[in-house]
Amino acid sequence: MDLSSSSSTMLFSKPRCCIFLLFTCTTLQLLLFRLIEGLTTAPFWSQDVHSSLPFSTYQFSPYLSSLQHSHYEAESAFKAGYAVEETVSRDLVRYDNYTGDVYGIIIDAGSTGTRLSAFRFVKSLRPPYMRLVAECGKHLKPGLSYYAAIPDMVYENVKPLIARALECIPQYLWSKTPLELKATAGLRLLPAYIQERLLDNVKAYLESNSPFVLSHDESISIMEGIDEGLYSWITVNYLLDTLHHKYECDDDLEHEQSFRRMMRKETLKKQTVGTLDLGGGSMQITFVPMYDFTCNNAPKEYLHHVRIFGERLTLYSWSYLGFGLMSARMQMFGFPLETPGEDVQLTNNHLTSPCFHPEVEVKWQHASTDFIVTTPKEAVPDSRFERCYSRAVEIVSLQIHHESEVHKETFYAFSYFYDIAVDAGIIPHVAGGEIKVGVFREKAKQVCDNEKVPDKAFLCMDLSYISALLMDGFGFGEHQDMMLQKKINGVETSWALGAMFHLLNTFHNTSQLELAQRPSYNPDKKSLALR
Repeated sequence: MDLSSSSSTMLFSKPRCCIFLLFTCTTLQLLLFRLIEGLTTAPFWSQDVHSSLPFSTYQFSPYLSSLQHSHYEAESAFKAGYAVEETVSRDLVRYDNYTGDVYGIIIDAGSTGTRLSAFRFVKSLRPPYMRLVAECGKHLKPGLSYYAAIPDMVYENVKPLIARALECIPQYLWSKTPLELKATAGLRLLPAYIQERLLDNVKAYLESNSPFVLSHDESISIMEGIDEGLYSWITVNYLLDTLHHKYECDDDLEHEQSFRRMMRKETLKKQTVGTLDLGGGSMQITFVPMYDFTCNNAPKEYLHHVRIFGERLTLYSWSYLGFGLMSARMQMFGFPLETPGEDVQLTNNHLTSPCFHPEVEVKWQHASTDFIVTTPKEAVPDSRFERCYSRAVEIVSLQIHHESEVHKETFYAFSYFYDIAVDAGIIPHVAGGEIKVGVFREKAKQVCDNEKVPDKAFLCMDLSYISALLMDGFGFGEHQDMMLQKKINGVETSWALGAMFHLLNTFHNTSQLELAQRPSYNPDKKSLALR
């Protein structure tokens, strides 16, 4: 027996054996990890903390890394009579273990314009499995409601958006990309038969002229105001990386337990933020209630028990229809609160308000009607601010729920909150920034009493309304800080991204399990219901 040969063989076989055992252990560990992950992955959204829903195909990242990002925003252009804004956000993150792209499209059919948001996600072999990396968009005016009198022409409103989406998404993925168009307050305020005809025409156009997937019967529909607020909150907190902790109102907690829960929340280093979204026809407020007083005393229909990214939480959220900026202007002019579905015929196209400079005559279009706006003859010039602000307070004081907790929360405000602040010179156009809530009132007084700016004739009215809404309506403090942001990490602060998470989950669940679960507000159950 050749001992030297045997010894040599043993020396070379040991490393091989070790490598084989290491490989085997690693493989088994990976398989076990993936099995456990598959059993515990929760859907992005479920009705309440006790719901048992099919597991999501993908687990979305509950944060957006800022390793690398760049943002490009094209200047506004005017094409064929439409105001068009195009935006592109690229390279928001670098992502390891890349396995492919997933796209989805949300079209926000608002009261004053229609916006495309095409989102790109990348898949990975490791958690979080899917992460947002880019948004491609286009915004044009007017909105769908402009076509109320000419519904057969409504396709003109979405045709440029589909053309843009075709540019944003690789052709080989067109047939795998879900699309949803959600109309908001502008359409909710129209009569039902007009709503139906407009949406039917949009759906017919998309089915014939778009390669993208309409995955369920409500892909083209009117969004509930509650969903609008909840999705906006999800968008902002996802982009800020604050979706980490469990917050729940629990009526069964004893006082001592409740106190401990409150103190635990107070000491968390990274809390969620509240959101304020001021649209044209409606506005939404959403935040996580941290105090038992809010949980026990807020209107029950304002509290929603949901699960997001597998985390249980209670959200305070309400949508005020008729309190968007354009609808609020009508109230400021003396019209009653706009009611959904009413076919209102306005016979007097001459509007008056003390909020306007006496030497300025303004032409304004609302709900496809042209108006002439002037100051009342009896108006006293040096009391413009007092009279204008008093009217705004009168409107909000009886309709807006005053919630004491808001002055203890951090809030991000966007949409018309941001736009009006930019117009008034309160914040820079691109960066946005942090302000004191009382600045809106100070600027309103300055504009109303001193300035004559024909191209910003509504500024006195708008600033007065926003200030009254925040301070006299919701109860924000004059010296309370508030963030005004149009974008975070190059992504639009709107409900679109929040809705996209849900769309991709339901789309892939639908394709594999033949289920289409849609969250909507059920006024009877006073909670989010799945239909």
